[in-house]
Amino acid sequence: QQLIYRFKFNGLSLKWVGRITHVDDQMFCDEQIHGPYQVWHHCHEFQQLGEGCLIKDTVKYNLPIRWISHPIMGQWINRQIHNLFDYRKTRIVKLFQNSF
Repeated sequence: QQLIYRFKFNGLSLKWVGRITHVDDQMFCDEQIHGPYQVWHHCHEFQQLGEGCLIKDTVKYNLPIRWISHPIMGQWINRQIHNLFDYRKTRIVKLFQNSF
């Protein structure tokens, strides 16, 4: 099954096509088929934590033309990925704050 994301980045409209590659009762993984990265593999792991749930993400990625792009943009991309997960955490907490 393919997932298609469209988003704006610095005014540019981008398309990202991914697919779910693994699903079990505690995790699922997705990978990029087409998009801004040369490689993107992301696993979402869910662990019960008391009455709540801990979400653990493992991301492996490579930028296109890595030997040039990573030294120039690597730290900036890492910050953007961390910002994305911080945003997701804020949204999840807000969505589920009244669940318990």
